[in-house]
Order: sequence, then structure tokens, then C-alpha cells
Amino acid sequence: MDDLVKLVDSNTFENVNFKKIAHWYDGSLMDDSKLDSFIYRKKGNTYYVDTEFIANNSFNIKKIGLKADGQTDDTLPLQKAIDIAIKLKVKLKLPSGVIKIINQISIDISQTNNLKGYEIEGDGIGVTIIKSENNNECNTAIYFKGINEFQFVKMKGFSIVRPDTGISSGGTGLKFEKAVYVELEDIDVFRFSNGIEFNDVALGMLTRINARWCKTALKGSMQPGGFTPPNLINFVGCGFHSNSVSGVHLENCHNVKFDSCGFEGNSGNPLDIIFNAANGAVGLNAINNYFEGNKGEADIKITNLKEGVHNITGNTFNRLSKDHHTYYNILVAAEAQGNQVLNMTGNGFFSANDFIPEAGKPAWHIPWNSESFEITDFNYYSNEVLRPNLNLKNIIKLKKEYNTGTLNINADGTYSNGTNGLTSMRYNQGIYLITLPHNVNTIQSLQITARQGDANITTLPSFGYGILNNNTVQILCRDQNGATDSGFLLNIEYK
Repeated sequence: MDDLVKLVDSNTFENVNFKKIAHWYDGSLMDDSKLDSFIYRKKGNTYYVDTEFIANNSFNIKKIGLKADGQTDDTLPLQKAIDIAIKLKVKLKLPSGVIKIINQISIDISQTNNLKGYEIEGDGIGVTIIKSENNNECNTAIYFKGINEFQFVKMKGFSIVRPDTGISSGGTGLKFEKAVYVELEDIDVFRFSNGIEFNDVALGMLTRINARWCKTALKGSMQPGGFTPPNLINFVGCGFHSNSVSGVHLENCHNVKFDSCGFEGNSGNPLDIIFNAANGAVGLNAINNYFEGNKGEADIKITNLKEGVHNITGNTFNRLSKDHHTYYNILVAAEAQGNQVLNMTGNGFFSANDFIPEAGKPAWHIPWNSESFEITDFNYYSNEVLRPNLNLKNIIKLKKEYNTGTLNINADGTYSNGTNGLTSMRYNQGIYLITLPHNVNTIQSLQITARQGDANITTLPSFGYGILNNNTVQILCRDQNGATDSGFLLNIEYK
């Protein structure tokens, strides 16, 4: 066809088909300002486009000179490919291999008109590897900059690493500035001073992100004159391991959730947040996470500058080593004095091996202004020493703490061996009145089991606990053959 030409690509040495065109991808008339020398080209007075781009709305990055062989400096071709992808508003697909860079790669869409999103995707962790060999601590390997409005940015499926010399260095791996909605998925960050940095970022979803063997895994803040603190960011299935200074540090965050994430082997606080209620009254939501082998003040440290609520649910906190453990599992530094809420439900505080629980190292601690808190403590403690010994009226202990007693009821209703104030009398054949030393005329729960005599225990009436008055419970006792008044030894637990 007259509108097709075939050229040999100078980088891949492949035959490339180009099609003669008069319009750019957006329908506007072609002119020289829209040329990029790779996808859109000009020969004489005629414009051409790579037919692969027309067919797939993407392009082969290796046609721009990127080698991904781990030896060649791919900084310039990678930057050129990113610039072309921004200009053409298409997703950039990274090849497998090791992409070596020695200078910062910039993804700057802050000056791009009508661009509402940017995507870059590799072939997977450990398959597509971006290796930064810049030793400057002020360097950022990949830097994204948006503007103060909704702009979707998505990165997926690659590793970004420093040379493994045993030292974390080379500045920051991934940095995002002025971004509303950041989606990161299946990315591994290794050996940077700062793994990931968020400045003025809101609405984020991070899924299966690993930041390991850095100094700080991830930090987020609002810059002076910025427009948002870390706000509405979700971390799902992420790992923050073996970082030498801290794990995740977020300043003035709001409604940030960590769900099913791992925090292990960090030498500083693995999850450290500052809360000032700038965007609302909810700070941290931590659910189903795993903390073990960390050092520092606490696995979760919360600094409250303003009043608000934090929810910590279903997490595992393990202190197993005398040498590698945090002082507390949860520490709340309450600078505020107003109404504050700490909901802790279904967490497991566990100690074992050569870690010795001490009264001075409880599972959670509020060193000052604790009287300002409403606290829900519905948690498991493997050792009662781990349970904070705070006689605060504002602690709601949902954990069932039963009063217990033993009572031997004779056939005539007399009793012996009554403990904890339990007494009884015979009311009728097979029916006994048991008095419980309780301070209200209602009982939330009651368990009665026979220790001998194979008794079948029934409360009267059939529903409820048969509360009469003066804290008396009416009990019908029969043995396994249906006979009554044979005498029973009962264990009674009540609340």
C-alpha cells in the first residue's frame, strides 16, 4: 500500500512498519511539534506513525534504545520512553531484565494539560528490575510529580533496588509529590535510604508492596504550603521488614488503614504515626497485621496532637526474643487532653521463648493524659503481666471476667464447701435456690457444670437465668436418670 513504509529499527534491528498519516493520535493535525523521532516520524514532508502503536496503543520501549541487560546505562532511553508515554497518554510497559540507571528518572505531569493519569507496568517482582547505581543521598531513583487535583498514577510489577553492599544508601527509591490517587501493586523496594516517600498524597491503594533493608521503609508528610497530609491511604498485604531506622512513619495522617501487612525485624518503630485531626477525627485503622522481632519504643506508636479515635483490631503482636523486641506493643503519646478514643479488639499479645514479661513492659501503654481516653480492651494476653495495670474507670473491658465458686448441694438443700459467698437452700423437690454475691439484680452470663453426680442443670424459667431477687438464681437439678434430690457438687461461673 502506498501509505505504508518499512524501516529497520536502529536499536532492535527489526523491520518496523510505518503508516503515512495526516493527524496525531488525538485527531489534531500533525505538525513538527508532535514528532518524537520514534513513534511519530517525518520523512521529507510526510508524517508517519509506527503501526504497532496504532494497533496496541503502546510501543516497544527497546525501540528507543533501552537494553535492560544490567550493564548498559539505560537512564536516557527510560526517561525518553516515559516522556513519550506522557505525551501520547499511554501506559508504559517495561520489559523483563535489569534496567540500570545512574540518574533520577522524572515522571512530571504537573505541566501536562488534560492528563488525568499515568501508568507504568513491568513483568513482575524480580523479573523487571530497575537498579539505581547513584550513590548521592539526595538522589531519587523515580520521582513522580503531579498537581493539586485528581490525577491517577499507577505503578505495578517491578523491583527497584540498590546494589546489595550490606548498606542502605542512595537516597529514595520511589517518591510521589502532589498526587491524588496513587495505586501501587506488586513492587519490591530494596536497600535505599528511604524506600518510598509520599509528599502531599491522598487517596492511595498499596497492594503487596515490600520495602525491606532500607533505613526507613516508607514515610509520608505534607510539605510546607502543601495541600494534604497522608489521607485515605490503604495498605493491603504489604511487607515492611528489616529496616534499620524505622518501618512506616506518617505525619498528621488521617484515615490510614493497614490490612494484613507484615512488620518484622525492624530496628526502630515499625509503625509510627502522628495525628493532628487536620482532615477528620479518625487516625489509624490497623487490622489483621503481624508484628514480630522488631525493636524500638513500640510496634505501633501513635502521637496524638489532637482529639480523635484509633482502631486496632485482630493484630498479632509477638515478643519472642530478649534481644529483639519492642518495649511496648502499642504506645500512645497523648499530647492532647480532650476526648480521645482507643479501640483495641481481638488483638493477641503473645510472649514466649527467652522474652521474659515484666510489669514495666505491658502490651500497651499511655504514659500521660490517659484519663482523657475512652479505651476498649477486648484482647488476649498470653501472660497477665502483659495486661496494663491501669485502674482507669474509662477502660471498657469486654473480656469476660467471671466470678467463680464451688457449691456442694445436699439432697435436703443444705450446702457445704461454698466458696466466694455462694449459698443454697431447698425450695422444692429437685429445685434449689442459689444465692450469688452480685451487686445488681441482673446477670449477664451464667455457667453451671456438675463436678460429680452427672447432673443435668436447668435454669428456671426455661429462658433467662431465673433471677428472682436479692441476687438469687433458681436452679432445677436432676441426675442423668431423671431422679431428683440426690445431691450435687456444682461449679458456678457468673458475671
